[in-house]
Amino acid sequence: MSPTLESLKETWGRVTSFNSVWVWLFVVGIAGGVGLFISWELSELWEQRFGYSSVMTVFTTILVLLLLYFSLSYLVTSALHNQEDTK
Repeated sequence: MSPTLESLKETWGRVTSFNSVWVWLFVVGIAGGVGLFISWELSELWEQRFGYSSVMTVFTTILVLLLLYFSLSYLVTSALHNQEDTK
């Protein structure tokens, strides 16, 4: 495996591993809600611009959900580690 993919895999595993199911549910819930709202707005944009939205909607929905999940996981994990470090 290439070093870049190995680094990405390690980062993904470190960032998305939570000690609490409730924290994970919070991140998934927020990422899902915001992600679906953004995807809905983007699908309307694709329809206005191209007249259809099926392929672009599926692609952007997957991309938006993954990016939001990773971003929120990173923020929450960083906040939790900072909180533990100050104790």
